[in-house]
Amino acid sequence: MKKTILTVLSFLLLSFAFAAGEKSSISIKLNLGECVFAARLLNTVNIRGAEVETYLKTKDFFISTVESNKKKKAKDVVNLQMPMEVAQGFVSFTQDAVISGGDAEFYQGIIKKIISAAK
Repeated sequence: MKKTILTVLSFLLLSFAFAAGEKSSISIKLNLGECVFAARLLNTVNIRGAEVETYLKTKDFFISTVESNKKKKAKDVVNLQMPMEVAQGFVSFTQDAVISGGDAEFYQGIIKKIISAAK
């Protein structure tokens, strides 16, 4: 229940920031391992037909980040300009994703970074 409320609030925060026109993108620092995790997690979610375009943009953002930083190690930090649509998409698409217990803190860390960057 607590996780659901946090996810809904996160999505609303991102939606309000986007709707208010305050930000079209966010500056965020993720380590490369988090980007790999995000891309793999997106491969496990179910989407609706109307969500295909946003889903593909979101997935492509993380995949291109990983591919363009192949020489870096998983713990190396990458500075990203994440489009707000990608930030919203990641939070939205992954809110119902099945995540192993071992990955829960990893996932929560990514979500917290996205929310902090959107403020």
